[in-house]
Amino acid sequence: MNEREMDARSSEPPSVSGPPTTPGQTQTPRRQLKRNSAACERCRKRKQKCDGKLPSCGPCLLVRARCVPSERLLIRVDPNCQCETLKERVSDLESQLEALRIERRRDVASPGPSHHFYREPEYTTTERVAYHGRILLPTFTESDGGSSLRPPLRGSLWKLWAVDTDSQGSLRPATNATGLPLASNSEALVEVFFKNRWPQLPFFHKPTFIHDDFLPLRRGESAHPLSSFRVNMVLAIASAETNSKDSSQQQHTHKAFFQAAIKDLSTVLMADDLDCIQCLLLLCLYGTNEPQSVNIWYTLGLALRIGLGMDLHREETWSAGQTLLSRELARRIFWCTYALDRSISIAMGRPLGINDSDITVPLPQQLTDEQLCSTEAVPNLTPSPKDMSTFLHVIKLRQINSSIYTSLHAASASAHDDCGSLDALREAHYTDLNTWLVTAPRYGPASGVAMLQTAEWFQIAYHYAVLSLHRPSRAFSVSNISSLRLCADSAISLITCYNTLYAKNRITYTFVALNSLFMAGVTMLYALRSSPVIRNELSKGIAKANIDMCQRLLQGVSDGRSVGERCAVVVGRLGQATMGVFDRGQSLDDDIDTEFMSWFGLKLKKDQNAEMGKQVTPSVDIPWNDLFIDGFDWFDAGNYNHLDLTT
Repeated sequence: MNEREMDARSSEPPSVSGPPTTPGQTQTPRRQLKRNSAACERCRKRKQKCDGKLPSCGPCLLVRARCVPSERLLIRVDPNCQCETLKERVSDLESQLEALRIERRRDVASPGPSHHFYREPEYTTTERVAYHGRILLPTFTESDGGSSLRPPLRGSLWKLWAVDTDSQGSLRPATNATGLPLASNSEALVEVFFKNRWPQLPFFHKPTFIHDDFLPLRRGESAHPLSSFRVNMVLAIASAETNSKDSSQQQHTHKAFFQAAIKDLSTVLMADDLDCIQCLLLLCLYGTNEPQSVNIWYTLGLALRIGLGMDLHREETWSAGQTLLSRELARRIFWCTYALDRSISIAMGRPLGINDSDITVPLPQQLTDEQLCSTEAVPNLTPSPKDMSTFLHVIKLRQINSSIYTSLHAASASAHDDCGSLDALREAHYTDLNTWLVTAPRYGPASGVAMLQTAEWFQIAYHYAVLSLHRPSRAFSVSNISSLRLCADSAISLITCYNTLYAKNRITYTFVALNSLFMAGVTMLYALRSSPVIRNELSKGIAKANIDMCQRLLQGVSDGRSVGERCAVVVGRLGQATMGVFDRGQSLDDDIDTEFMSWFGLKLKKDQNAEMGKQVTPSVDIPWNDLFIDGFDWFDAGNYNHLDLTT
């Protein structure tokens, strides 16, 4: 039976004939049957019987037609029937969340200002280190740590700081917290931080920090979960900056603040991205004073990766609806991470965290923190110690440092025979450095500027960059007297500038600063020992005075740390050997020459062929000619097993 025949039969009128009835029989009305199904759309249009089966009725299934159920079969739920129940549930959850927040605030901020800044730790430091992982491990270690790299790939920083027990965090927290002058000088310490360290790394907005973090903790009020960490870290960094008659008490103070801060380190790692980066930068800033208390390389890398994951380095990601404060603060945070990455990576001889070519975000505007609170501000034309002028100039220097480092000191760099291209490259960088120095901001003496804003500091940064530009590198070796003379002049000038700041009690200690002073002393002695021309230009008495000044500064700048004493011992031993060259006219001590080479990471091949060994560099002593064949790595330590740094 086809579909047409079925439709014809279904269209016939139903029979009205019923069973016959007798005249005497009373006809009872037929009971209405309950309808349990409704015809589908197709059966309804054809007025045919539909069995109402789902998903397809019998007639539709028989002809393989699409069966659309009737709307009478659809159960429609009132959309408002659950609203009241859901609203009550949401209200209950919100009340529970608020109760948890209040409980958390009570745990973070208990009554009493001194309790916020320092509390007696309940657990040992060893447990915290194991819990927080690599952040609290030393930056420089004596062991290889499972690395397959050879010891020659470790530079002077490892040789000097790996055995430095003074900088390592104490395994036992201070037991007497009541004797610490916390509440009395906390405001002064905050001012020290924003005066001495903020100009070079302004990743904090001072009014926001004071209003949201510092004042609530001082008053014993509820604050942000990260307020305790931020305030304690700021006080720890500032305590390390200030001078104290009792050095042991001073060291105890800043370590107590640091130990109080790291108890909230797990909260830091769970915070929002920008807040987490700020806190990690605080750890890195403290690590520049105490490199064995914080693994700067790991912590800084973590902060940089979080920033790159947020695309802070891309201008295209910024929205037009951002406020001036949020936009400028995000830019400051990224460029602070960039500047610190350049400084630490170059000092440690490791790869840079990000290429300059990958950065499109503009520099921060030259504004003060107070100007950021307004909706729109005009950048300052005259530099001020409280605006971004110092920081912007530091970024320009880090960009020049980055270009010099990647072009001359890259690990994959090879020796170039084209001296013309070498001279042109160095001349271009040298011009950039001179332009940078001339355009450095100048602040009046009445401004009360920090060390990082003085003319002497800009001179120090300039001369250290010149040393990096003209010293022997992986790509090029020193082959003329002019490069040696520039190295000697910049090394002596750097030492003299440090002496001027030390005489004014303006020195801010960091391990990078101490290492730059030490390497300047070694470079000065290297130039004197390698070139008779430079020895003739500088008398023996002046050279001896410069050596004594460098030793005194190494001991003074380090604030009594044992690493400063070790640096002074090395410079003194190398200086005595160099003084002997003034009398003999030529170096005859192979052990001292080998020690010089080890500090520069010299890779000297013992089996050089005779032809290369006979090459003589003009104006350079014969024992140094083999040094210039392959050049050396400034940061590689070489084989230094013969050194005795404990004497």
